[in-house]
Amino acid sequence: MGFYKWIGTGFDANELIALCRAGLIAFPEGDAPEPYEVAQILTRAHVTQGRDQYTHALNRIETDLQDTEHPEEQRRQEQIQADFERLAAVRRILDRLFSFLPKAPESDFKTLTQAGLQFLQHNAPIRSPIDTSALDSLMERLTLLGETIHVSDTLQRLATRLTELFANHRVETAAAQPGHLAIAPLERAGYTHRKHIYLVGLDEGSFPGGASEDPLLLDGERTALSAELSLHRTRPAEQVWHLIRLLGMAPGPVTLLSARRSLADGRESYPSAFFQQMAEQMNLGDLPLLPPLPEAPEDALDLTETMLISHPSEGSAQAIQDRFPWLQSGATARRAREHPGLTRFDGFLGRPTPELDLTKGQPVLSASRLETLAGCPYRYFLAYILRITPPDKIEDDPTHWLSPLDFGALLHRLFRRFMETLQERGERPDRDRHADLLDQLLRQEIEIHKEEIPVQHQAAYRFDVKRLETAAKVFLSVEADKTDVEPVGFELSFGF
Repeated sequence: MGFYKWIGTGFDANELIALCRAGLIAFPEGDAPEPYEVAQILTRAHVTQGRDQYTHALNRIETDLQDTEHPEEQRRQEQIQADFERLAAVRRILDRLFSFLPKAPESDFKTLTQAGLQFLQHNAPIRSPIDTSALDSLMERLTLLGETIHVSDTLQRLATRLTELFANHRVETAAAQPGHLAIAPLERAGYTHRKHIYLVGLDEGSFPGGASEDPLLLDGERTALSAELSLHRTRPAEQVWHLIRLLGMAPGPVTLLSARRSLADGRESYPSAFFQQMAEQMNLGDLPLLPPLPEAPEDALDLTETMLISHPSEGSAQAIQDRFPWLQSGATARRAREHPGLTRFDGFLGRPTPELDLTKGQPVLSASRLETLAGCPYRYFLAYILRITPPDKIEDDPTHWLSPLDFGALLHRLFRRFMETLQERGERPDRDRHADLLDQLLRQEIEIHKEEIPVQHQAAYRFDVKRLETAAKVFLSVEADKTDVEPVGFELSFGF
């Protein structure tokens, strides 16, 4: 379902990232990164939506890595090489996922079910016999749907339809069998002649239930529409009738259970009046009530026993650690940070670091770097020693096509290309002569950015284009008025 949701949203990266983070997808290739590493790279790449966005985003990361030069740091170079290898592995993973799907925006139902079959064969995580049964059941259902449904539509609509079809799919469901616990609603209970029957939820708030009608569709309206629609005012009587039927059909003892205290808010609850009615008819007198806690303190569960209940089996902690090793790393870091002594997680490297001595004049400190060191040494350690930068959070703004950063980057590139072109021609900016040239270059930049940042809201796109046109006209007007300035360089780096 996650695979089809990803397709149905137009390949929204958030869906694929969620699949990877939850461990619901596997990459069996020998050199493939872990799913959580793929999620980290996609988040770092700022992938938004669209098939082509993944390629453009990974290209941007690769370009950034190529522009990063630290010849004096061997360890840094090794890290960059490892990043390149992970990027290449993510490219192969994405190429395989997209190879399952047709390149055209429209398809037929069978083609999309075949894509689901390929996805299950290559990317379904198998960790237990239940997963194997689920895989077989899903593949059988997909094959049947592909052979019986013959429709064509867009990929998104077909994928959404498949998601709906699998929403109620069940695996390893079966009828009541000897030696197994069978669970059924009250209206279907009693027909398998079990020797022991237990009824739960017989408190006054749940049984037999209220007789209030549905305010959206009253019982009178239900009767007028169809005689098959159930009526709300008769439900309490039906519940009582089914319970009496069950008691009459039961071949053995029937145990009725009612909670005495709500686990959600701790409030006391009371049994249904049905208990008192049965006690009177069977001359049982006052029904005995089970105490909420064991009378003897030694019979109560201690903290260790209570915690054991929450673990499915022995060795579950080790199994979780083997499956998600970064959780153990995080727990180690947390314990070290809470420890009163200095550890490597506080910035203590355990060895002399003369290369970080600020009194030797290297590296040269900027004003902002000194402010960071004085304000928070740990932040300085993360930012300037470990060079850790948090990923930018992308928020979808329906009123703008370009973010402020992308908007400014487009204008910088446009103005540089425009001025370099005039410098090659030996000309100076002129409003009348060069307006068409600037507009032509602007259109080219807009098309380049449309490939990297797909247009999702046409109104926002048109609004940003008008802002770009206005900015370009202002730039040309200002430059044309500069008669005593000779430009010699554009977008030159400065500083150390």
